[in-house]
Formats: sequence, structure tokens, C-alpha cells
Amino acid sequence: MSATAAARIEFVFVLLLTASAVLGQNGWSVTYTSTHICALKKSTVDIGCSYSYPSTRHNMNTAVQKRLWFIKNKDEPLDLKTYSRRAEYRFHENDCTLRITDLRERDSDEYKFRFVTNQPDGSYTGSPGVTLTVTDLQVKVRRLLSHTELQCHSSCDVIDPPSYVWYKNGQKIEEETSLRVSVGGDDSSYSCAVKGHEGYRSAAVFSPKLYYVLVNPSAEAEEGTSVSLNCGFNANPAANYSWYKGNIQTRISEGTVLDFSSIQPSDSGEYYCTAENELGRSASQSIFINVKYAPKPVNVSVTPSGEIVEGNSVTLTCSSDANPAAKYTWYKGNNNKPQSVDTQLVFTSIQRSESGQYRCRAYNSVGATSDTISIHVKYPPKFVSVSVSPSNEISEGSSVTLTCSSDAKPTANHFWYKDGDQTPLINERQLSITSIQSFDSGEYVCAAENHLGRTTSESIFIVVIYAPKSLSVLFSPSGEIQEGNSVNLTCSSDANPAANYTWYKENSQTPLVVEPQLSFISIQPTDSGEYYCQAVNKVNTSTPKYISIHVAYAPRPLSMSVSPSGEIVEGNSVTLTCSSDANPAAKYTWYKTNNQTPLIKEPQLIFSSIQSSDSGEYHCTAENKLGVSSPTYNISINVTYAPKLPSVSVSPSAEIVEGSSVTLTCSSDANPAANYTWYKGELFLTWPRVGVHHFTSISSENRGNYSCKSENQYGQINSSRVFINVQYAPKLPFVSVSPSAQIAEGSSVTLTCSSDANPAANYTWYKENKALPLGPEGSHHFTSISSEDRGNYFCKSENQYGQINSSYVFINVQYAPKLPSVSVTPSGEIAEGSSVTLTCSSDANPAANYTWYKEKEDSPKAHGQTFTIDKFSPAHSGAYQCKVQNNRGHHSLTFLLAAVRLSGNGTEMWKIIAGTVIGILLVVILMWILLSIWKKQIPRKLPEPTESPGTSAQKQPVEQKCSLQYASIQFSKKQTDPLYSNINPAQAQKHKKEEEEENKIHYATVKFASSSRAPR
Repeated sequence: MSATAAARIEFVFVLLLTASAVLGQNGWSVTYTSTHICALKKSTVDIGCSYSYPSTRHNMNTAVQKRLWFIKNKDEPLDLKTYSRRAEYRFHENDCTLRITDLRERDSDEYKFRFVTNQPDGSYTGSPGVTLTVTDLQVKVRRLLSHTELQCHSSCDVIDPPSYVWYKNGQKIEEETSLRVSVGGDDSSYSCAVKGHEGYRSAAVFSPKLYYVLVNPSAEAEEGTSVSLNCGFNANPAANYSWYKGNIQTRISEGTVLDFSSIQPSDSGEYYCTAENELGRSASQSIFINVKYAPKPVNVSVTPSGEIVEGNSVTLTCSSDANPAAKYTWYKGNNNKPQSVDTQLVFTSIQRSESGQYRCRAYNSVGATSDTISIHVKYPPKFVSVSVSPSNEISEGSSVTLTCSSDAKPTANHFWYKDGDQTPLINERQLSITSIQSFDSGEYVCAAENHLGRTTSESIFIVVIYAPKSLSVLFSPSGEIQEGNSVNLTCSSDANPAANYTWYKENSQTPLVVEPQLSFISIQPTDSGEYYCQAVNKVNTSTPKYISIHVAYAPRPLSMSVSPSGEIVEGNSVTLTCSSDANPAAKYTWYKTNNQTPLIKEPQLIFSSIQSSDSGEYHCTAENKLGVSSPTYNISINVTYAPKLPSVSVSPSAEIVEGSSVTLTCSSDANPAANYTWYKGELFLTWPRVGVHHFTSISSENRGNYSCKSENQYGQINSSRVFINVQYAPKLPFVSVSPSAQIAEGSSVTLTCSSDANPAANYTWYKENKALPLGPEGSHHFTSISSEDRGNYFCKSENQYGQINSSYVFINVQYAPKLPSVSVTPSGEIAEGSSVTLTCSSDANPAANYTWYKEKEDSPKAHGQTFTIDKFSPAHSGAYQCKVQNNRGHHSLTFLLAAVRLSGNGTEMWKIIAGTVIGILLVVILMWILLSIWKKQIPRKLPEPTESPGTSAQKQPVEQKCSLQYASIQFSKKQTDPLYSNINPAQAQKHKKEEEEENKIHYATVKFASSSRAPR
């Protein structure tokens, strides 16, 4: 093995696993020296290998028939040597080493050894194989802020990091063995190698160095072709390329190639490229691209730019963008003879014959183009002539054509004129008259005109023969015909030959005058009317020509009317019409009387919805320029309408006092005047139906709410209510007693006084004339009324307007009878056999019923207040009882009636004991005896009076005890003498004394006289 080969073999880096790998089973094996190998590019590597197998198998010696290395394994492993010339087998006995020379990075793969023997199953592959990694030593570049760092790099991880050798521009850098070095910004190249293996240097790194700049196909290119600019720099690491145009610093493209697929004129210019890597930036030289192109569309212009007029100077200019610059040739129409070989074609004084189409051709070496322009030389009309067909003198109704001819550019407009009139008859080349008339006679000329000038033909005269026609009447003086003016009417007509004239007035066949003129010395309105004249010549007679004469005069007296003519109701439409005979028609103005401001300047004054405010007098004036007609009367508009909301007033408006005069006034706007109805509340008040309701002397009854209704035939409306507050002195008070039924002594009683008064009254109660305390609201209250309260009461009602007393009310206190008293009648001497009347009296309310009893008799002696004893005798002596009762209770009085016989003057008489001392003593003794008897007997023998019906409801709780009285009676036989004298006990005055009287017996002594008067 050569020394070179040995060196190559040594430069192998073994990665990761350096121990051998033994792969086998049952005596079959393949042993690899290393399972992973990393080698440098272009070096040589040996992959160590040995194998073994059983010497015998199946009673047969084993012999190796085939050995191979492979990396591809399809159906069968493919021998490496069949496709790689750099692979070399180093087989010797059991050594199966594989050598690969000039390593390439693509040689990186997994390599396996396989051997095949003669045994049926005697093939074996060492799997997994050996992984070979081929790497290239390279310099990595990293640009930092202040410098650039270089690092020698290999993808093989070696066990012991080696030392490195660095080279600058191919020269070794002494004493630099580190992995990384720092370099400055220069154009040097740098490489590295592993120390001891300097022959395997890395590729050098360096900043970009221009290699080439190419233009394909050429720097001069025609528009639309494809052009490529190619830029090449040597650089490691690889450079980034940019293209720039001119002095613009903005990059227009990236990459080594700048392509123009269809180059345009705008792409012309200088281009350069730059290349930049981590070690620096370089720029190429500039390349100028010249894009050639055929002339662009021609721009043809005319100077001056406006209208081309014959005789003016005109220049045609041709220009076109082209590279190289274009050349120009001018042609006229289809003539190929050049008019000019310059950019301009100049006419110093252009003529109409030079009108036409001109073409400019622009061309260069790339191509040609052309464009045309039309020149229209304009000029005024020339050679104007007129022709007539059929002749110059024509009968009316024939057809005539006048033709005008001229030469002009632009084409002339033709105008026909007649008789010097400046107004054209027609703007046409021919003037055709299909049926010529008399008025067509005259001198005709034709004018040809364009904007450059005007030329008039010679005149031609047309004569038309015709009957009179087109009669016309002229006023003289012209204008308005006013009354009193002098007026001439002149008749004229178009006729050839001249006509004669006759004047007529409407509806009359008598000629007024056979003259062309009809004259009025002082025309009047009656001359107004229609007039006509006739013209006649030898050809024919004309139709009459009528004319109306309107004599103007100032307005005549006015006429005014109203529509509708009847009653005018508010809201209706009303029209006032003003009319006046006038010529010209008058202008009308309407006024409302006493107002100088016009309402309207029209014949009619229309109220579409007339209102009450429109009532009044109106007049109009009629005026024309000849005068004014003023009205001699006014027209009155009386708008009728339903009443408006009434207003109610009260007079006087201050405080209303009863008895004063008060007037209520209701007013409402209405037409016709409203009728008024007054209401108090809802109550209709009496007629008359006027707006005033008068109270001559108002009273309190008139107090209340009042309203009025205003109405006429168009409607009605009620006013709001007004309150009449009549103030008045109190009326007669009303007195009530509560309870209103019978008043029993001891009950509660209230007297109430009320009086109609405004303002409210104050009240005072009186019994007889003594004022009583006043309770609330005019009442007087008896908590427990007594018989002493019985009497007449009244109350006084008063306010600031007066006072009044009520009528008396009698308080009838009902109570049980008081202790009765008894009297005897007559009171003097009583003759025996005379009549004696006992009278019982008792204070009671209601009046008591009286019953008389006598001792030892069961039946009443009498009923009534008096008890009469006819033919009184001593036998009538005894105890009597007067029973008094009403529905409130009862009381009784018992007394003894004793008779004493007396004699005097030989006559036996009965006399009252009270008259003498002896009589008194006797009476006392008798009374004592009788009293003793009576006390024992009378309580049993005196019957109880029957209870009256009225006492059932108010029965006394305790019966009144009997009272006994005594009377002394004196009898006399002379009936004219006094019959008796009576001693009455004092009557109890108070209830508390009645108890003391209840058990008393009263005595009376009766004295009888038999024949003579009792001495006094």
C-alpha cells in the first residue's frame, strides 16, 4: 500500500461506537470493526469486517460461494461494486473489509456484508450494518457588530477535539489553531484544515467577487423583445443578489437574473447588480439598456388650431415618439408625391384648392406609422345668382319658383327678402310660391351667407294681377276713440289695378259714402257699431271688410247687486256685484263704508263664508282712464246669525241686599236680535223675552243661579250661570219643639229656632220677655222640664240687616193633677131646700176629670168639676171626696160637710159656724167626733175612683192619699139670701208641701135658716 493510501486511511473519524460488533447465531457471524464511521469528503475509508460460519452442516463441508457489500435491498441485495467504481473489496480468508475512495456526501448510508455458502440455508447478512457519514469540513461565518467570526465546522463529533490550521488567501496563519477566529472587513479569503491533515482543507470563504455581468441578447433591444440581465459573483457563503436602475436606491429585483419578458421604452436606462454575504458586499459595473422602438402613433396638429380661412397662413406639424428618432414625409390624398420631407408642411396663404386630406408618415429603422388630417379651407359666398320660373309677371293663383345659387365653404345659407325688408321670407335656397297672391308682388333679392361673409344677388321684380282683397280700415287718429272726438275711417285694399270703395253700416244696404274715407266730426257712443267697406276693380269685387267702432267713454252710473238677494245667513256664500256701462271696461274697487282701504279690486266682492263681522254698508267705484263713477247709494249687508255665547251682568255688581233694585242683563251678539229666556236654575222665568230681567225689590226667594238662553231662528245658546246672592234680614223664624209629641214633666225638651237669613242669623230665646241662655245652633234645652216651664216662648233672629221675633210657641207641659181645692156656692146663708154647688179645682195638664163621692156610698155622686145638691138639708151632711185625675195621674180631696141649725128673731136658722165663737167651738167638737168616726170607717167605705182611659200609659206609682176638708153651711129659706160661706184650706204651693196635706181633713160648717134672712 502506498504512502498516500496510508495517509488517507488514517484520516477516518470513528463516531460513537469504536468497539467491534459481532452479529451471529449458531456459528454464523459477521463482525464489524465499527458500527458508525464519520469520514471527511474526498477521503478514503476502510470499513473493517470479518465473518465466520460452521465448517460442516448437514454432513456437508461448508464452502463460501459469494461475498458482497450492499446498501440497496430490493428483491435481492445488490452488489455495491456493480454501481460504484470507488468501492474496493479487501477480502482475504475471513477478512471482509470494504474500502471506499474519494468519498462523496452521497456515500453516506448503512453498509451491510453478506456471504453465501453451499449450504441450503447457508447465506448470512450482518445486520444491522455499519453507518457511514460523509461530511465536508467547512467554515461557518457569523457577522457580529464589530467584527466577523469564522468557525471551522465538521458534522462529525470526534472524541478528542483536534487543532485546526487557518489559511488567509491560501497562506497559513501562524499560531492560529483555535476553532474560531475573528477577521475584519476585507476582501481576503479564509479556509481551515484539521491539524495533521492539512491536505483536506475546507472550502475558502470570502466576500463576493464579480464574476460576470451579461446582457442577453444585447444591450440594444427592440421594444417587445425579451431581454435578460445576468449577474454572477464568486462568494462563499453564497451571496444575495439585488438589481438597481440608475441612481435610484430602491431595489427593483432580487436574484442573479433581471428578466424583461417584453421590454418597453420606459425600461431604457443603466442597470447594476449587487451581491452581499456575511463577509461583505460588492456591486457590478452598470449596463446601459437602449430600447429601440418604431414611431408611436403620429400626432398631427394644425396651427392655428381653429378654423382655416382662405388666405391665412397654416402650418401642419407631425410628431412621433421613436428610438431612433423618426423621419417624416407629407403626402396629399392618394398622391404619393411628397409635399414635404420635414416635420412641418407650411401654407403661407392657403387657398380653397388646397383643401383636402394630408398624410404624415413617421419612420425609423425599427418601423413606420402614419396618420391623416383633413384641411377644410373655408371662404365666403361668391357668384350669387337668381332665376325665376316661369316668368316675371304672373296671374294670382299661379305657381312660381325663385332659385338662388352661390359658391361658398362652408355651404351658404340662403335668405330671401322682399321689397327691401330686412326680415327674411325664408331661409332656403328656393322660394316656392305654389299659389301666388297679390301680396307676393314686389322686388325680391337673395342673400347667400356663411360665417365668413355675405353676398346679395341682384333684385328681381314679380308683378301679380289680382282682384281687390285684404281690405283694411285705418282709424284716424289712431288709438282709442273717445266720445266727442273727430274720427276718420279709411278703407284700403291690395288690388291690381287700384280699387274703388263704398262704406256701409251694419244691416243697411244704403251707402254712407262712396269714398275711401268715412268721417265723424264729433263721434258719440251711439255711433258705436259695425261698419264695412267694399273695394271693386275690373277684376272683381272684394268681400266686405267689417270694422267695429267702440267709442270710449267714462263709466256711467253704477249698479250694485247682492246674490243671493234674500236673507244673508252667516256661513253662506255671498257675492256683491258692481257693474257700470263704460268703454273701456271699468275697473272696480269695493270699499266698506267709512273705511278708505280697498277690500278688493274686482267687479265682484265674494264672501265664501260670510261672517257676522262682515255686516255693514258697502259701495264700489268704477273707473277707467276716462273717468270715475262714484256710487250714489250704499248697499247694506245684514248678516244674520245664531246668537254667540251670551254674557250676563248683574247691576249693581256689589253686595245685593233684599229690597234693592237689581237688574240682570243678558247680551249676545246675534242677528236678528236674539230673544232671551231667563232661568233660575232649571226653572223658566216669565216673559217678556228681553235681555233684561229686573227685580224692583229683590227678595230672598230670588237668591240662586241664573242663566239666560239667547235664541233666534238660526240657533240658540245658553250663558254660563251667575249666582245672585241676595242678602236679607232674617225671615220669620220657624220654631220647633223636640220631642214634638206631648211633653211630660221631667222629660228632656229642646226648642230649636231657624230662620231664613243671609248672612246667617244669630238667635236669642225668650220666655215671655225674659231672655234665656242659648244652646248650640239657636236651640234652648230643658234637661228636665217642669210645670213651671210651661208657657209661651219665642226666639229672636237677627243679622246686620235686621231682626225678627218668631211667633209664640206654647210649651204645654203635661203633669198629674195638683192637690185640689173645694169651694161652696153660694157662699152666704143657704135657705133649707136651696141648691148648693160644690166646686172642686186642681192644677193639672191636661185638664183633670172630676168625680164626686160621699161616704158610705159606692156610686159616684157626680162627674165634673161641680157637684150640685138640690134641696139641701141637714141630711146631706157628711164626708165627701173630690177625685181629680188625668192621663198623668190623679189626686183626691176629702172634706166633711156639717149643717148647724140656728135660731134668731123667732126664726130657726142654719148658720156657718165660722161666724161665732160658739159656732166655732161646736164645729170643733163635732169635727172631733166625726173625725174619730171617719178615721175608722172612711178608708173602707170610700170607693176608689175608676181609672180613666188616659192614665193607662202613665199610671202614678203611688196613689194620692185622701184629704178631708170641712165646710160649714148655713141654710135660709129665702133663696135670695146668700147661700153659704166657705172655708177653704190653703192650697199647697210646692210639691214638697203636698205630703203634709195628704192626711188632713178639712171641715166646713153650714148654717141653716128656715124662714128669715140670717143675720150677718
